[in-house]
Amino acid sequence: LSRRNRLIDLETGRRLRLESMEEPEPCADRPPAERRRSRRLIRIAEPGPCELYEILSRDGRALRFAGARRLTVDDVQFGAVEEERVEVVPGDLAVDPEPADLDGLRDLYRTLDGLRRGTKTIFEEQGVHTLFIAFGVLEWRESDASSETLRSPLVLVPVRLEREGAKYELRPHEDGPEVNTALAYRLQHDFGIRFPELEEDRDDADERDDLRKFLEAFRALLRPPWRLHEETWLSQFS
Repeated sequence: LSRRNRLIDLETGRRLRLESMEEPEPCADRPPAERRRSRRLIRIAEPGPCELYEILSRDGRALRFAGARRLTVDDVQFGAVEEERVEVVPGDLAVDPEPADLDGLRDLYRTLDGLRRGTKTIFEEQGVHTLFIAFGVLEWRESDASSETLRSPLVLVPVRLEREGAKYELRPHEDGPEVNTALAYRLQHDFGIRFPELEEDRDDADERDDLRKFLEAFRALLRPPWRLHEETWLSQFS
């Protein structure tokens, strides 16, 4: 796979759009109102990676995104709503940037709706599920001489995204977690680095430990300037 695929470069879509517009890439320390949400790519800020991994792998419960008090999803997305009357209500999932007003909530809902529709379309046409939560991001370079940094997801957990009246909900998928096999191949083929095992399906196991142990083992394999970031992202991967 090329770097234009999210499995190799997580934020490739945003990077390519910014280059075409000749704008600098947004910085993490810019105020939330100035950050631009990448289409079909959402960073999950809370719960933390290990806690969210356990919820999706073991608990099986639905998690809600932020919503608006006394308003449905359709009201927010398509209704003639007076902004001063909108009260944003936090959900189980906090995203970055977190919506603080009607415009922010609409921006989040547009992205979620695009993910939901895109996932459904690809499944109907190809029979392939493409919506995942990515846990852990490797920051690396294709060679020592390269000045370009790539950011690749490490562990992928399939999920479902549904509209439930007042809010969007994230639900576990019937399939289990998997490692990013495209990245695993590139690292082994180009650098001789083998992915650690991701343990699962043990009745007495704590899934938080499964992810933590995997990330710790992976971090031990890295060499400067490569780095592992314990980030969590929602997007389509294929």
